[in-house]
Amino acid sequence: MGKIKRLILVLCVCGLSSGCITPGKSEFDPIGMATVYEDGTFTIDNPQDAIVVLYTPGSDRNDVASACRPLAGTPPIILHQAGTKIAGKDVLVHGYCSTAIGKLPDRSMAEARAPDLERIVGEYLRQGVPPNQVIVAGHSMGGWAALLVGARRNVDIAGFIAFAPGNGVWTKDKRGPRHAGAVLRQRTSVEGLDRLDGLVFAFYGDPFNDPGDLQHLAGIPGIVFIASEPCAHNPHMTALYDCFWHEYADQVRAFIEERVREAGN
Repeated sequence: MGKIKRLILVLCVCGLSSGCITPGKSEFDPIGMATVYEDGTFTIDNPQDAIVVLYTPGSDRNDVASACRPLAGTPPIILHQAGTKIAGKDVLVHGYCSTAIGKLPDRSMAEARAPDLERIVGEYLRQGVPPNQVIVAGHSMGGWAALLVGARRNVDIAGFIAFAPGNGVWTKDKRGPRHAGAVLRQRTSVEGLDRLDGLVFAFYGDPFNDPGDLQHLAGIPGIVFIASEPCAHNPHMTALYDCFWHEYADQVRAFIEERVREAGN
């Protein structure tokens, strides 16, 4: 395949008007920092000099993998880091659509995705990307999956970034009994942690997780918790809009730089 900006690692199923939209694929940005092969494996070309931001999107179901486009569905606030330098290192963004699915009450989508993300992180580390140069990020269920990678500590990472994270939140229930169960699941999954290095954004008016639902995260050492007014009509999707990028770009870059430097000491 050679080096291309968006590296599609599986076959696409193309819709009539939406282009190729398929779960279970990866894309990298920028061109020249990664190489992909016919069998779907990849190499980071200069692993020691790369900060890799692995991003996974949310899903509207726990038991069905939603169609998605990895880089097209990645928030501008993450995409605009690609190709820049932070702490003297080159930033590579890896957009990833997981095929892992959950089945409540045993396992949520976020809990199913965490091992998938850990497998990819493990490959970065095997290739020589230093652990302090790996950031895992995500939105909604993808955000909680990113959080779980940090919480489970099965692989070493610098930290995570979670936008409107949710663990098992069911879109059709919103503020009903299943929502209360999801909030309990979220609290239980981080109980007893002495530290968790992450940047968490929660949005007022979010029907799935408002700042009050996630406030318990703010008390964990290592968490930077930002409760924000939405800049879009849909609070839950605020992070996907340019207005959010313009407002919080500096905070995201500062978090990445701080974690890269601190985790490397």
